[in-house]
Amino acid sequence: LDAVNAVTPEGVTIETLVVTAQTPTIAAPSSTHVLEEPNVASVQITGAAPTLPDVTKWISQLNNVPGVTDARISAAEVQGDADTDPFYKLTGSIRLTQEALSGRYTGGDETK
Repeated sequence: LDAVNAVTPEGVTIETLVVTAQTPTIAAPSSTHVLEEPNVASVQITGAAPTLPDVTKWISQLNNVPGVTDARISAAEVQGDADTDPFYKLTGSIRLTQEALSGRYTGGDETK
């Protein structure tokens, strides 16, 4: 997820990442759309920013991270009031493909 953080726009603070991933006994989260790539995990993201970032650019940059697919920013809502500095609350998600995994458990020469 370091690569995801690297493409996060300046000024945006990631507040939460909620990962739903496959386990040995639970299958990967299923896609709800036939055109979505198979994935091994979904990540729900919430963040905050003092100004509205270029969401289209951010989504494009997220989708260019190896192993990330289907990036979406589903909401950007102004929070706060006249007594506090208003900010944008951002909500979105990404899906992780097999490519996002480290590969440390993949086959290899086990006979040594």
